[in-house]
Amino acid sequence: MDELVLASRGSALALAQAQWVGAALQAAMPGLAIRILIVHTRGDRISAGSVNTPGGTGEFVREVQQAVLAGEAHAAVHSLKDLPLKGPRELVVAAVPVRGDVREALVSHGRRLGELPPGARVGTSSPRRKVFLRHLRPDLAILEMRGNLDTRLSKLDAGLYDALVVAAAGLGRLEMTQRVSQFFLPDEFLPAPGQGALAVEVRAGDAATRELVARIDDPHARQAVEAERAMLEALGGGCRVPVGAWARREERELVLTGAYAPSGERIFRVTERVTARPGDRVAGRELGRRVGERLLRAARDGG
Repeated sequence: MDELVLASRGSALALAQAQWVGAALQAAMPGLAIRILIVHTRGDRISAGSVNTPGGTGEFVREVQQAVLAGEAHAAVHSLKDLPLKGPRELVVAAVPVRGDVREALVSHGRRLGELPPGARVGTSSPRRKVFLRHLRPDLAILEMRGNLDTRLSKLDAGLYDALVVAAAGLGRLEMTQRVSQFFLPDEFLPAPGQGALAVEVRAGDAATRELVARIDDPHARQAVEAERAMLEALGGGCRVPVGAWARREERELVLTGAYAPSGERIFRVTERVTARPGDRVAGRELGRRVGERLLRAARDGG
């Protein structure tokens, strides 16, 4: 293969992610040419409108996937946390590359969360972020905010909000970590399942591309995100229910902390660990399933 075409959304972050994947593939196969096919999704086109306009994850992912299914691109690059649990059977995730920063970041013109004044306007559209913010600072005014990272930062700079909570990985990939006022520890503000990770999808029957892309698969990242997504699936997979997950390796163990707030108020937490070799995806999925089931029982029993 002389050239590999990667499908990507057109936002600055999506393109930075696709370029990073392209560079990793070129490092794995010197001489490979990379071309990025920009897909203008319906979700991107409406994100500049009302913050209440329907859009969301499916709108951003589906049309990029379609470019691969139609043969216009060899592979699609996604933020893994945006990838639905159930996708087209004709596509497979051939690689989860080395994971980026899993943490949440506060962007607020230099002020930490505790330094924001009472009633400060914090923008987010994430139910998970809303419930954690209310837990940490119940006095804040948490306002709906949609759009890609570029749009959100521009709204902050225009004075429509006093602060944002966004994924640290996105700011890092755009080389904008200087804008971070505070990084939250993952165990105090649990990230979304798959946060900080990328997914590279290819056609299941495209053996050549699948083999090439698999060269940048990272077994540690794959194991962690599969544990987190198995937990999400055990909880029903609802994107509008606040769910946080953080899987990581601690010496010879895989550890998963999950959080679940079905009412949007009380946060239920569970941490479990299992001795497992790096890359043991079966162990990761089983751990995720157990944590999800424990969270469901805790929410049902009220403790």
